[in-house]
Amino acid sequence: MEKPSMIRSIIASIEANFVDPQTKPQKCKKKFSEYHLVRQIKKNGKLQNFAIGVYERDGKKYFVKIWKKDKKDLSFYSAVNEFRVASVLSEKLKNSSYKARIPDAVEVCQGSDNSYAFVYDFVDGRPLAKFDKNIQMICLKEIISSLNKVSEILTKEERKVFNVRGKIFYLSSIPLLTFISIKENTSKWKHLLKASIDCFLSARKLNKKYSLAHRDIHVGNVMVTDNFIYLLDSEDMVLTLDGFDESDLNIYFKCKIKNKNGFSKPNQNSKFLEKYIAIHRAGNNLRENYYKDYLFNHYE
Repeated sequence: MEKPSMIRSIIASIEANFVDPQTKPQKCKKKFSEYHLVRQIKKNGKLQNFAIGVYERDGKKYFVKIWKKDKKDLSFYSAVNEFRVASVLSEKLKNSSYKARIPDAVEVCQGSDNSYAFVYDFVDGRPLAKFDKNIQMICLKEIISSLNKVSEILTKEERKVFNVRGKIFYLSSIPLLTFISIKENTSKWKHLLKASIDCFLSARKLNKKYSLAHRDIHVGNVMVTDNFIYLLDSEDMVLTLDGFDESDLNIYFKCKIKNKNGFSKPNQNSKFLEKYIAIHRAGNNLRENYYKDYLFNHYE
């Protein structure tokens, strides 16, 4: 599928902040093309943009995400991004010695009812969330290390597959994200305004290295098999400022797991990225509150 333009992606991202999110669970089709439904998967979380299920074709299982709405929105372009990313990254990781993997992208089937089914190889493993915290940290570090190493060996053509989010994008989006977060947390407007100012000031020290970032990495998005660690739901993956996922996980481990050491040592971008991520997520009421805890406790 064709990569959506930067303008189209930005417009869709802005629109997503001003429309009601899809929270009603979607129902899987019993059959599409030559695929037959084995079981529907109940999606955790409040956001329900897709019907998700395990399907079978010719005796083999597949993981399928089905999108069906009247208008192509951010969730559709994110699904396209995930499929395109998987088409490149799954092969890149399979041809490496790294433990991290991404499920193979198989095909996209368009239905007569304006639905799209994104088909991937099925991963038969255990969710990382069922392992202890030490194993979780080891697996997450292995994934990030693998992504960082692969980032350095992408060819020029492969890099074109990935959306890029650089310094200009981040700085230009801070005012809107701050406005949205204040709108959702009016009593904390001073905290958010201080965080926004700090974010701008810390941008002066950003380095220019870009790496692959999942941008929604957590234990619920990882499956573990006997030999590999699979990273799922790569809808938001981009080439961006080095350290994005580490910064996100630092907030998680400090504020959710209550590990004072966080996830990893901060790099040159960490101060900016942690503030930016927290401001962004604080404006989304479908997210867990530990992003708000990180911000509001810091500026008490």
